[in-house]
Amino acid sequence: MQNSRTFDPAVWRRNLQALERRDPSLAKRIYEAPLSDRYVTAWAADGSLIIGKVLENGQSIALCHVAHPREEAEQWAMNLGEAMRQNAHVLLLSFGAGHHPLALFRLSDAGTFIWIVEPDPALIKLAFHGMDFTDLIQSKRVQFAVGLPEHEVARLLFTGPGGNRMKASGIRLASTGVARQVNAGYLEGLKQAIQEAIQMERLKFKTSEAQGVAILQNVLANLPAVLRGAPWKRLIGAAPGVPAVVIAPGPSLEEAIPQLAFVRRRVLFFAVDTAHRILHQKGIKSDFVVSLDFTELNTRHFETIQRDEAMLLAFPGVHPAIPQKYESRTFFFNHAGSIDMAPGAGPLLASLHSLGGLGELASYGSTAHIAVHAARMMGCSPIILVGSDLSFPDEKWYAQGAMQNELHQPDRENETLLEVEANDGGTVRTSGLYKYYLDAFGDLIRGCAAPVVNTSPKGARIGGAQWMPLPEALSKFVRRSLDLSFLAKRLRPNLEEKRESLIDELKTLASNCEKSAEKLQAILDHLQSLNASSPALRQEVLASMKTFSKVLNEQPVVFNLCLPLCSRSTLAFLGGSQGASGNPTASNQTAYDRCRDFLQDILNALNLNAQSMKKAAADVSNDR
Repeated sequence: MQNSRTFDPAVWRRNLQALERRDPSLAKRIYEAPLSDRYVTAWAADGSLIIGKVLENGQSIALCHVAHPREEAEQWAMNLGEAMRQNAHVLLLSFGAGHHPLALFRLSDAGTFIWIVEPDPALIKLAFHGMDFTDLIQSKRVQFAVGLPEHEVARLLFTGPGGNRMKASGIRLASTGVARQVNAGYLEGLKQAIQEAIQMERLKFKTSEAQGVAILQNVLANLPAVLRGAPWKRLIGAAPGVPAVVIAPGPSLEEAIPQLAFVRRRVLFFAVDTAHRILHQKGIKSDFVVSLDFTELNTRHFETIQRDEAMLLAFPGVHPAIPQKYESRTFFFNHAGSIDMAPGAGPLLASLHSLGGLGELASYGSTAHIAVHAARMMGCSPIILVGSDLSFPDEKWYAQGAMQNELHQPDRENETLLEVEANDGGTVRTSGLYKYYLDAFGDLIRGCAAPVVNTSPKGARIGGAQWMPLPEALSKFVRRSLDLSFLAKRLRPNLEEKRESLIDELKTLASNCEKSAEKLQAILDHLQSLNASSPALRQEVLASMKTFSKVLNEQPVVFNLCLPLCSRSTLAFLGGSQGASGNPTASNQTAYDRCRDFLQDILNALNLNAQSMKKAAADVSNDR
């Protein structure tokens, strides 16, 4: 090894400039990272940089081979096997001295997508001084996650470039033995974070498959109720400075009920549907009951409620039995979180231009998110959270009286629970789903201009929310009685005048679906006539997909309505490899199967939409 050689400043500048063009924010963080005494450097005989990590005992361990780092890194990459180098999706833990990521990049094919995860920005900064990485940095098939918490890395895997691949086929972990040793704690945390993210993605995927058709049918069935209701957007900015209480069904709701009864008519009550049932049993009236869930099971929150003065704030994809209970007293909203959790909603409602737009509310799957966002958009201040435990204090899942307590839920017995920080300074257990809601709640609250107060004494700590005992919060923020008559006034006029234009729009959509289905059927007939073993299969499939692209561009609206109804084949199609490798015949057959299944599902969705739109047009016409 050589120790006399110095760094070439030009190498550092080239690497940093390349990163600035690609990711200015990351380049800034690496530039500002101080070069740390946690690392030592030397030079191999071939001029390659060697970086060592200083351990707690004062000794150092080399992050690469000390004699032949380049050759050893290339051998390491070859030993990973073709599965990690051909049409692969790889997470490389630690940048090290840079030899291993560079070798993996150079020896993998154009279809391989690489995430380089390095917990310490100072290490990458040091490596950037020793070798030219511009080709690696500028490649679109390489992404960096540097200096990020494990859960943030897991989130990026599913939402950033390559997200479809992650959802379709997961990711392979590559690392050296030294990297695993010096990053052992981070690696374990990353594995757990990825596993939690996988569980949530599976839940989203399962939910989207189940809800696509159900939401389509519910939205169309609810159109007569929408015409007799009002768009949510009329309430935006309607309650500036009005204190709001968002009430969820967590265990802490039980002890809060007497205090809520005391401040009735002095705050604006937003109750999620599960909590509304509990309040109704105790004789406490809500101003808004918020409903989001599309399932028939959700109607059980309302089955014991015969007379109710509350107004309904609902997503039109809820079961039609719910708006029927709030005839002409419903504000309808579009679900801004539909990209993640309700794909059947956004495209359909956005295509019904005759309604004039209902206004959007954001959710990450939780009705409480909707309620907080509504209070925020109305201008309420502060927003006080009651019953949002997002955990299981004292081993309880819901407050007494919640519908869920009446259900047998065997999944609870086998669910792995997670420890999260609690408001009382300790920890509390929660589920993977609630952990997702918790993190999303923090993101939503940090965007609020108004203060958000969490009053759950033993619940999970919500980022961005101030914890305060409920009596103190009510004493501090609730001053006077409120005149809430403005809410009823915003319901008028209803959308009845939109009826004829809505009927025409539904008929047009049905006709366009039928025309597109005829053209797509012709493409499928040609595909199915092909010989799977023909050398020309690849060219024929590409030609068919180009024809499909032209048909899609003729009617983008109707195809946008179809994608939520065929999420499995869409994910397989989008998440598949982009090139052939290994056995060309097998690879071409796989691509052919994906294209055929995708087009067949789109065709089925076109036919379903055509039939559903026709029926909806007739139902709206007859509902006079």
